[in-house]
Amino acid sequence: MSKNHLRDLEEFLKVLSPRIQADLHKWYGENAKLSREPTFQSRDWSFFFRYFVQVSESENYVVLVKIRHLQNMSIADAILDPEMKEESKNEFWSLRKLRKIFADFNNGSFFTIRDLAWYEDLNAVVMEEAEIRTLKSFYQDPALWFFQNAQKKFKGNLWLTGRWLHIFHTNIGSVQNGSVFSEILYKNALMNLGKIESFTQLSDLAITKELLHDLYKIYSKRNMPYGVIHDNFSTSNVFVTEDGEICSFDPHNKVGPLSLDLAKFITDMETNRIQVITNGLVLPAPRMKEYIDSFLKGYFLGESHGDYYLSLYRLISLIQKWEENENTYSNLTGNNKLIYYFGLKRMRKYFSKLLIEQNKQVQKLLFV
Repeated sequence: MSKNHLRDLEEFLKVLSPRIQADLHKWYGENAKLSREPTFQSRDWSFFFRYFVQVSESENYVVLVKIRHLQNMSIADAILDPEMKEESKNEFWSLRKLRKIFADFNNGSFFTIRDLAWYEDLNAVVMEEAEIRTLKSFYQDPALWFFQNAQKKFKGNLWLTGRWLHIFHTNIGSVQNGSVFSEILYKNALMNLGKIESFTQLSDLAITKELLHDLYKIYSKRNMPYGVIHDNFSTSNVFVTEDGEICSFDPHNKVGPLSLDLAKFITDMETNRIQVITNGLVLPAPRMKEYIDSFLKGYFLGESHGDYYLSLYRLISLIQKWEENENTYSNLTGNNKLIYYFGLKRMRKYFSKLLIEQNKQVQKLLFV
Protein backbone atom coordinates (compact mmCIF):
# COMPACT_ATOMS: atom_id res chain seq x y z
CA MET A 1 0.00 0.00 0.00
CA SER A 2 1.40 3.41 -0.97
CA LYS A 3 1.94 6.22 1.54
CA ASN A 4 -1.00 8.12 0.04
CA HIS A 5 -3.29 5.10 0.38
CA LEU A 6 -2.09 4.55 3.95
CA ARG A 7 -2.80 8.19 4.78
CA ASP A 8 -6.27 7.85 3.23
CA LEU A 9 -6.89 4.77 5.38
CA GLU A 10 -5.80 6.44 8.60
CA GLU A 11 -7.93 9.51 7.94
CA PHE A 12 -10.93 7.39 7.00
CA LEU A 13 -10.71 5.35 10.20
CA LYS A 14 -10.76 8.57 12.22
CA VAL A 15 -14.20 9.21 10.74
CA LEU A 16 -15.56 5.64 10.54
CA SER A 17 -14.56 4.25 13.95
CA PRO A 18 -16.43 6.85 16.05
CA ARG A 19 -19.55 6.25 13.93
CA ILE A 20 -19.39 2.51 14.58
CA GLN A 21 -18.76 3.09 18.28
CA ALA A 22 -21.73 5.45 18.54
CA ASP A 23 -24.11 2.97 16.85
CA LEU A 24 -23.06 -0.15 18.77
CA HIS A 25 -25.64 0.25 21.54
CA LYS A 26 -28.41 0.67 18.99
CA TRP A 27 -27.44 -2.60 17.32
CA TYR A 28 -26.36 -4.77 20.24
CA GLY A 29 -27.51 -3.16 23.48
CA GLU A 30 -25.93 -1.13 26.26
CA ASN A 31 -23.24 -3.69 27.12
CA ALA A 32 -21.75 -3.79 23.61
CA LYS A 33 -18.17 -2.58 23.20
CA LEU A 34 -15.36 -2.84 20.66
CA SER A 35 -12.97 -5.54 21.87
CA ARG A 36 -9.96 -4.90 19.61
CA GLU A 37 -8.63 -2.76 16.80
CA PRO A 38 -10.43 -3.03 13.44
CA THR A 39 -8.84 -4.84 10.52
CA PHE A 40 -8.70 -3.78 6.88
CA GLN A 41 -8.73 -5.81 3.68
CA SER A 42 -8.64 -4.59 0.09
CA ARG A 43 -10.19 -6.80 -2.57
CA ASP A 44 -10.64 -6.32 -6.31
CA TRP A 45 -13.88 -4.35 -6.11
CA SER A 46 -14.39 -3.60 -2.42
CA PHE A 47 -12.64 -2.39 0.72
CA PHE A 48 -13.58 -4.22 3.93
CA PHE A 49 -13.27 -3.08 7.53
CA ARG A 50 -14.00 -5.50 10.39
CA TYR A 51 -14.97 -4.30 13.86
CA PHE A 52 -14.98 -6.85 16.69
CA VAL A 53 -17.85 -6.47 19.14
CA GLN A 54 -18.21 -8.05 22.57
CA VAL A 55 -21.57 -8.05 24.34
CA SER A 56 -20.63 -10.61 27.01
CA GLU A 57 -18.01 -13.29 27.53
CA SER A 58 -20.03 -15.68 25.39
CA GLU A 59 -21.64 -13.25 22.94
CA ASN A 60 -19.43 -11.75 20.23
CA TYR A 61 -20.07 -10.31 16.79
CA VAL A 62 -18.16 -8.90 13.86
CA VAL A 63 -19.43 -5.76 12.15
CA LEU A 64 -18.41 -5.65 8.50
CA VAL A 65 -18.13 -2.34 6.65
CA LYS A 66 -17.99 -2.59 2.87
CA ILE A 67 -16.99 0.21 0.50
CA ARG A 68 -17.17 -0.46 -3.21
CA HIS A 69 -14.44 0.80 -5.52
CA LEU A 70 -13.24 0.52 -9.08
CA GLN A 71 -9.83 -0.83 -10.04
CA ASN A 72 -6.94 1.29 -8.68
CA MET A 73 -9.39 3.60 -6.87
CA SER A 74 -8.34 4.98 -3.48
CA ILE A 75 -10.62 5.09 -0.45
CA ALA A 76 -10.77 8.87 -0.74
CA ASP A 77 -12.00 8.59 -4.33
CA ALA A 78 -14.37 5.69 -3.58
CA ILE A 79 -16.34 7.55 -0.92
CA LEU A 80 -16.89 10.49 -3.29
CA ASP A 81 -17.68 8.58 -6.47
CA PRO A 82 -21.39 8.92 -7.46
CA GLU A 83 -21.46 5.53 -9.20
CA MET A 84 -20.09 3.80 -6.09
CA LYS A 85 -22.63 5.69 -3.98
CA GLU A 86 -25.51 4.41 -6.10
CA GLU A 87 -24.19 0.84 -5.98
CA SER A 88 -23.71 0.89 -2.20
CA LYS A 89 -27.20 2.31 -1.75
CA ASN A 90 -28.69 -0.44 -3.93
CA GLU A 91 -26.74 -3.11 -2.08
CA PHE A 92 -27.98 -1.93 1.31
CA TRP A 93 -31.63 -1.80 0.30
CA SER A 94 -31.30 -5.18 -1.42
CA LEU A 95 -30.01 -6.68 1.83
CA ARG A 96 -32.96 -5.19 3.67
CA LYS A 97 -35.44 -6.43 1.07
CA LEU A 98 -33.97 -9.93 1.13
CA ARG A 99 -34.36 -10.04 4.92
CA LYS A 100 -38.01 -9.11 4.55
CA ILE A 101 -38.64 -11.69 1.79
CA PHE A 102 -36.98 -14.61 3.55
CA ALA A 103 -38.44 -13.80 6.96
CA ASP A 104 -41.48 -15.73 5.77
CA PHE A 105 -39.30 -18.76 4.96
CA ASN A 106 -37.43 -18.97 8.26
CA ASN A 107 -37.57 -22.76 8.42
CA GLY A 108 -33.90 -23.60 8.84
CA SER A 109 -33.25 -23.74 5.08
CA PHE A 110 -32.27 -20.12 4.41
CA PHE A 111 -30.56 -17.28 6.21
CA THR A 112 -30.04 -13.60 5.50
CA ILE A 113 -27.31 -11.11 6.24
CA ARG A 114 -28.30 -8.61 8.94
CA ASP A 115 -28.11 -5.10 7.48
CA LEU A 116 -27.10 -2.55 10.13
CA ALA A 117 -26.68 0.82 8.41
CA TRP A 118 -25.89 2.69 5.25
CA TYR A 119 -23.52 5.60 5.84
CA GLU A 120 -24.44 7.63 2.80
CA ASP A 121 -21.68 10.22 3.23
CA LEU A 122 -19.06 7.43 3.32
CA ASN A 123 -20.58 5.18 0.61
CA ALA A 124 -20.41 2.46 3.27
CA VAL A 125 -22.69 -0.53 3.77
CA VAL A 126 -22.57 -1.78 7.36
CA MET A 127 -23.67 -5.34 8.08
CA GLU A 128 -23.16 -8.16 10.53
CA GLU A 129 -20.62 -10.70 9.36
CA ALA A 130 -21.81 -14.30 9.20
CA GLU A 131 -19.81 -17.53 9.43
CA ILE A 132 -20.37 -18.84 5.94
CA ARG A 133 -18.63 -20.67 3.10
CA THR A 134 -19.17 -20.21 -0.59
CA LEU A 135 -20.87 -23.02 -2.48
CA LYS A 136 -17.82 -22.91 -4.74
CA SER A 137 -15.60 -24.05 -1.85
CA PHE A 138 -17.74 -27.20 -1.51
CA TYR A 139 -17.61 -27.70 -5.28
CA GLN A 140 -13.80 -27.61 -5.24
CA ASP A 141 -13.40 -29.79 -2.16
CA PRO A 142 -11.70 -33.09 -3.16
CA ALA A 143 -14.17 -34.93 -0.90
CA LEU A 144 -16.82 -34.22 -3.52
CA TRP A 145 -14.88 -36.21 -6.09
CA PHE A 146 -14.65 -39.40 -4.05
CA PHE A 147 -17.19 -39.65 -1.23
CA GLN A 148 -20.90 -40.30 -1.64
CA ASN A 149 -21.83 -38.47 1.57
CA ALA A 150 -20.20 -35.28 0.29
CA GLN A 151 -21.95 -35.69 -3.08
CA LYS A 152 -25.33 -36.22 -1.42
CA LYS A 153 -24.84 -33.15 0.77
CA PHE A 154 -23.81 -31.05 -2.22
CA LYS A 155 -26.91 -32.11 -4.16
CA GLY A 156 -28.98 -31.05 -1.17
CA ASN A 157 -27.26 -27.68 -1.18
CA LEU A 158 -27.98 -27.31 -4.89
CA TRP A 159 -31.66 -28.13 -4.38
CA LEU A 160 -31.91 -25.42 -1.72
CA THR A 161 -30.00 -23.03 -4.00
CA GLY A 162 -32.61 -23.55 -6.70
CA ARG A 163 -35.39 -23.02 -4.13
CA TRP A 164 -33.74 -19.81 -2.89
CA LEU A 165 -33.56 -18.44 -6.42
CA HIS A 166 -37.21 -19.28 -7.08
CA ILE A 167 -38.30 -17.46 -3.92
CA PHE A 168 -36.14 -14.49 -4.93
CA HIS A 169 -37.67 -14.36 -8.43
CA THR A 170 -41.21 -14.72 -7.10
CA ASN A 171 -40.95 -11.97 -4.49
CA ILE A 172 -38.34 -9.44 -5.57
CA GLY A 173 -40.27 -7.50 -8.21
CA SER A 174 -43.12 -7.22 -10.69
CA VAL A 175 -43.38 -9.23 -13.90
CA GLN A 176 -43.63 -7.78 -17.39
CA ASN A 177 -43.38 -9.15 -20.93
CA GLY A 178 -40.30 -9.07 -23.11
CA SER A 179 -38.72 -10.75 -26.10
CA VAL A 180 -37.51 -14.34 -25.69
CA PHE A 181 -34.36 -13.43 -27.64
CA SER A 182 -33.93 -9.68 -27.34
CA GLU A 183 -31.80 -7.59 -29.66
CA ILE A 184 -29.33 -6.77 -26.91
CA LEU A 185 -28.82 -10.45 -26.03
CA TYR A 186 -28.34 -11.27 -29.70
CA LYS A 187 -25.86 -8.46 -30.36
CA ASN A 188 -23.87 -9.22 -27.21
CA ALA A 189 -23.65 -12.91 -28.13
CA LEU A 190 -22.39 -12.05 -31.62
CA MET A 191 -19.91 -9.55 -30.21
CA ASN A 192 -18.57 -12.11 -27.74
CA LEU A 193 -18.26 -14.72 -30.49
CA GLY A 194 -16.35 -12.20 -32.59
CA LYS A 195 -13.91 -11.60 -29.74
CA ILE A 196 -13.45 -15.34 -29.19
CA GLU A 197 -12.77 -15.73 -32.91
CA SER A 198 -10.17 -12.96 -32.87
CA PHE A 199 -8.42 -14.54 -29.86
CA THR A 200 -8.53 -18.15 -31.05
CA GLN A 201 -8.69 -18.01 -34.86
CA LEU A 202 -11.21 -20.87 -34.69
CA SER A 203 -13.26 -21.21 -37.86
CA ASP A 204 -16.01 -23.52 -36.59
CA LEU A 205 -17.64 -20.67 -34.61
CA ALA A 206 -19.48 -19.76 -37.83
CA ILE A 207 -21.93 -22.61 -37.11
CA THR A 208 -22.87 -21.00 -33.80
CA LYS A 209 -23.24 -17.58 -35.43
CA GLU A 210 -25.60 -19.01 -38.02
CA LEU A 211 -27.57 -20.81 -35.33
CA LEU A 212 -27.95 -17.62 -33.30
CA HIS A 213 -29.11 -15.77 -36.41
CA ASP A 214 -31.79 -18.37 -37.13
CA LEU A 215 -32.96 -18.39 -33.50
CA TYR A 216 -33.11 -14.61 -33.39
CA LYS A 217 -35.35 -14.50 -36.48
CA ILE A 218 -37.83 -16.80 -34.72
CA TYR A 219 -37.67 -15.85 -31.05
CA SER A 220 -37.13 -12.10 -31.21
CA LYS A 221 -40.80 -11.91 -32.18
CA ARG A 222 -42.06 -14.10 -29.34
CA ASN A 223 -42.72 -12.72 -25.87
CA MET A 224 -42.33 -14.28 -22.45
CA PRO A 225 -42.70 -13.05 -18.84
CA TYR A 226 -39.77 -10.98 -17.59
CA GLY A 227 -38.97 -10.29 -13.96
CA VAL A 228 -36.23 -8.89 -11.75
CA ILE A 229 -33.19 -11.14 -12.10
CA HIS A 230 -30.26 -11.53 -9.74
CA ASP A 231 -27.67 -11.33 -12.58
CA ASN A 232 -24.88 -12.14 -10.13
CA PHE A 233 -25.85 -15.69 -9.25
CA SER A 234 -22.94 -18.13 -9.17
CA THR A 235 -21.27 -20.67 -6.90
CA SER A 236 -19.06 -17.79 -5.67
CA ASN A 237 -22.11 -15.77 -4.61
CA VAL A 238 -24.14 -18.52 -2.96
CA PHE A 239 -23.23 -19.09 0.69
CA VAL A 240 -23.74 -21.96 3.09
CA THR A 241 -23.75 -21.87 6.90
CA GLU A 242 -22.41 -24.62 9.10
CA ASP A 243 -26.03 -25.77 9.54
CA GLY A 244 -26.55 -26.00 5.78
CA GLU A 245 -28.65 -22.85 5.36
CA ILE A 246 -28.41 -21.10 1.99
CA CYS A 247 -28.11 -17.43 1.12
CA SER A 248 -27.05 -15.16 -1.72
CA PHE A 249 -26.76 -11.39 -1.78
CA ASP A 250 -25.51 -8.44 -3.82
CA PRO A 251 -28.06 -8.94 -6.64
CA HIS A 252 -27.81 -6.58 -9.61
CA ASN A 253 -31.61 -6.44 -9.84
CA LYS A 254 -31.94 -6.15 -13.62
CA VAL A 255 -35.09 -6.89 -15.61
CA GLY A 256 -34.94 -9.84 -17.98
CA PRO A 257 -35.85 -13.50 -18.58
CA LEU A 258 -35.70 -15.32 -15.25
CA SER A 259 -34.00 -18.29 -16.90
CA LEU A 260 -30.88 -16.19 -17.45
CA ASP A 261 -30.08 -16.62 -13.75
CA LEU A 262 -30.54 -20.38 -14.07
CA ALA A 263 -28.37 -20.52 -17.16
CA LYS A 264 -25.55 -18.46 -15.68
CA PHE A 265 -25.45 -20.58 -12.54
CA ILE A 266 -25.31 -23.82 -14.54
CA THR A 267 -22.62 -22.40 -16.83
CA ASP A 268 -20.62 -21.34 -13.79
CA MET A 269 -20.66 -24.94 -12.52
CA GLU A 270 -19.75 -26.38 -15.93
CA THR A 271 -16.85 -23.95 -16.44
CA ASN A 272 -15.33 -23.99 -12.98
CA ARG A 273 -11.57 -23.78 -13.36
CA ILE A 274 -10.98 -27.30 -12.08
CA GLN A 275 -13.41 -28.65 -14.68
CA VAL A 276 -11.68 -26.69 -17.43
CA ILE A 277 -8.16 -27.76 -16.41
CA THR A 278 -9.13 -31.46 -16.27
CA ASN A 279 -11.29 -31.29 -19.41
CA GLY A 280 -14.31 -32.27 -17.34
CA LEU A 281 -12.75 -35.36 -15.79
CA VAL A 282 -13.18 -34.31 -12.14
CA LEU A 283 -16.95 -34.22 -12.49
CA PRO A 284 -17.87 -36.47 -15.44
CA ALA A 285 -20.92 -35.59 -17.52
CA PRO A 286 -23.35 -37.98 -15.72
CA ARG A 287 -22.49 -36.53 -12.30
CA MET A 288 -22.61 -32.97 -13.58
CA LYS A 289 -26.08 -33.73 -14.93
CA GLU A 290 -27.13 -34.97 -11.47
CA TYR A 291 -25.98 -31.69 -9.93
CA ILE A 292 -27.72 -29.57 -12.56
CA ASP A 293 -30.90 -31.64 -12.12
CA SER A 294 -30.78 -31.10 -8.34
CA PHE A 295 -30.55 -27.33 -8.85
CA LEU A 296 -33.40 -27.29 -11.38
CA LYS A 297 -35.61 -29.56 -9.25
CA GLY A 298 -35.18 -27.14 -6.37
CA TYR A 299 -36.21 -24.26 -8.59
CA PHE A 300 -39.15 -25.88 -10.39
CA LEU A 301 -40.19 -28.34 -7.67
CA GLY A 302 -40.68 -30.95 -10.37
CA GLU A 303 -43.11 -28.80 -12.36
CA SER A 304 -41.98 -29.56 -15.93
CA HIS A 305 -38.48 -29.79 -14.40
CA GLY A 306 -36.93 -27.26 -16.69
CA ASP A 307 -37.60 -24.33 -18.92
CA TYR A 308 -38.44 -24.36 -22.61
CA TYR A 309 -35.89 -21.67 -23.49
CA LEU A 310 -33.19 -22.61 -20.97
CA SER A 311 -30.95 -24.16 -23.62
CA LEU A 312 -30.86 -20.85 -25.51
CA TYR A 313 -29.81 -18.92 -22.41
CA ARG A 314 -27.24 -21.55 -21.53
CA LEU A 315 -25.70 -21.11 -24.98
CA ILE A 316 -25.58 -17.32 -24.53
CA SER A 317 -24.06 -17.69 -21.04
CA LEU A 318 -21.46 -20.16 -22.27
CA ILE A 319 -20.35 -17.78 -25.03
CA GLN A 320 -20.07 -14.95 -22.51
CA LYS A 321 -18.02 -17.09 -20.09
CA TRP A 322 -15.64 -18.18 -22.85
CA GLU A 323 -15.09 -14.57 -23.90
CA GLU A 324 -14.39 -13.59 -20.28
CA ASN A 325 -11.75 -16.33 -20.02
CA GLU A 326 -10.09 -15.23 -23.25
CA ASN A 327 -10.14 -11.62 -22.11
CA THR A 328 -8.57 -12.55 -18.78
CA TYR A 329 -5.69 -14.24 -20.57
CA SER A 330 -5.14 -11.32 -22.96
CA ASN A 331 -4.84 -8.88 -20.04
CA LEU A 332 -2.28 -10.93 -18.10
CA THR A 333 1.42 -10.04 -18.13
CA GLY A 334 4.71 -11.63 -17.15
CA ASN A 335 4.78 -14.94 -15.29
CA ASN A 336 1.02 -14.98 -14.81
CA LYS A 337 0.50 -14.96 -18.56
CA LEU A 338 3.13 -17.67 -19.04
CA ILE A 339 1.46 -19.93 -16.45
CA TYR A 340 -1.99 -19.37 -17.98
CA TYR A 341 -0.59 -20.05 -21.47
CA PHE A 342 0.16 -23.69 -20.66
CA GLY A 343 -3.52 -24.32 -19.94
CA LEU A 344 -4.84 -22.16 -22.78
CA LYS A 345 -5.10 -24.94 -25.36
CA ARG A 346 -6.90 -27.19 -22.90
CA MET A 347 -9.29 -24.38 -21.94
CA ARG A 348 -10.22 -23.75 -25.57
CA LYS A 349 -10.69 -27.44 -26.22
CA TYR A 350 -13.04 -27.74 -23.24
CA PHE A 351 -15.11 -24.70 -24.20
CA SER A 352 -15.32 -25.92 -27.80
CA LYS A 353 -16.66 -29.25 -26.58
CA LEU A 354 -19.31 -27.54 -24.41
CA LEU A 355 -20.26 -25.24 -27.29
CA ILE A 356 -20.80 -28.15 -29.68
CA GLU A 357 -22.98 -29.93 -27.09
CA GLN A 358 -25.01 -26.81 -26.39
CA ASN A 359 -25.46 -26.11 -30.11
CA LYS A 360 -27.11 -29.52 -30.44
CA GLN A 361 -29.50 -28.75 -27.59
CA VAL A 362 -30.44 -25.37 -28.99
CA GLN A 363 -31.02 -26.68 -32.50
CA LYS A 364 -34.16 -28.41 -31.20
CA LEU A 365 -35.75 -24.98 -30.82
CA LEU A 366 -35.60 -24.50 -34.60
CA PHE A 367 -38.05 -27.31 -35.21
CA VAL A 368 -40.80 -26.39 -32.76
